[in-house]
Parts: sequence; C-alpha cells; structure tokens
Amino acid sequence: IDSSYQMERLKNGGLFYVVRALGIEGNNEYRLLEADFDYTDGSAHEVNNAIQRKMEYLEIKLAVEAISEGFSGIVLIDGSFYGRISHLIIESPLSNDRDFFIKYYQEVLRLFKLAKENNVMLIGISKESGSRFFRDFLVKQRVVHPRVRGEVEKDEAKR
Repeated sequence: IDSSYQMERLKNGGLFYVVRALGIEGNNEYRLLEADFDYTDGSAHEVNNAIQRKMEYLEIKLAVEAISEGFSGIVLIDGSFYGRISHLIIESPLSNDRDFFIKYYQEVLRLFKLAKENNVMLIGISKESGSRFFRDFLVKQRVVHPRVRGEVEKDEAKR
C-alpha cells in the first residue's frame, strides 16, 4: 500500500489538495481518493505535515478495507508503523478538519485490532529500517506467499 498527494495554495488563502492511496493484491486493486479545499492558518511545515498524515490515514483506511473484505496474509505498507503512532495529537492546521488526529488514531487502532483478529501480518517498509531487507528479499524472490506473488510458473520460481 502506498500513497501520494498534490496540493496548491491559492491566492485567496485557501488550499486545494488531493490525496490518494493504492493497494494491490493479486488481481485486486484497492483505491481511496480524498480531494478537498480548506483554509489554514498553519505554517507551510504544519500544512505539509498534516497532508502527509492524511496520506498515511488513507493507507491505513485502505488496509482496513482490504482486511474487512476478506484479505488475509501480509500487508506491506509504506513507512514505519512506529513513525505512524509516534505523532503528537495536535489540532490540525486545516480549519475544516481540526479533529483529524483523533480520527487518525482511531483508524490505527481499528487496523491493529482487525489485523490481530484476522491473523494478518502488518509490515511497515521504511527506507531507513531493517525492514528494507524484507522488501529487497520479496523483490528478489518474486515468490513469497500466494497472496503476494500471484500466479508464478515453476520454472520462474526456481530462478
């Protein structure tokens, strides 16, 4: 699961942003998109931080959606889970979403509970962590778990 965003500050002081997340499992794709216009009194750093948390939020919601629809196996999500849960709960600089961080943590807890109940392994892949080894292993092997690898011919698996 990964996400991206684009945002533009407008001349009237507003902010237009689009945040999207994508998850792929075999032939299934899970997608979420949020587009909104808001006003902010926060600094550029605070706004970027809030939008990046929205990216993480959509990734978490996507994982919840996939598990709720019956996905079982391993969820690879971009970034560290420690990093996701170590944010301070602060008021969002976006005027229409002041309680965002409360919703964020509620969704994190929901994901952890669902993953535990459904025996789903959650792995956060961070560029600067030991989990990079696991990601590299998956890429090199191309054959790990039926849910991850899809259909692979025996000859291809032996390589």
